[in-house]
Amino acid sequence: MTKRWYVTASSPEGTVHDEAGRVIVPHDPQGASEETMENAALIAAAPELLESLEEILKRVSGTRGYFSEEIINKARAAIAKAKG
Repeated sequence: MTKRWYVTASSPEGTVHDEAGRVIVPHDPQGASEETMENAALIAAAPELLESLEEILKRVSGTRGYFSEEIINKARAAIAKAKG
């Protein structure tokens, strides 16, 4: 089960927290610009995006022609990057 992260929209704006309320990414001391909030939303969605991509790869594994090898390799590379 994926851990759920969320972004605070109030003070301190743009802070990403885990499901226990711990800070994952602190707010931008320069102020929460639109780009900062978009980046925070992407970071907060990262665990769910990773889990979804892994599930998709499991389901299409062994199927031929549905996705190009290039797309499969990009997905695998993204997963590897996310996992360090």
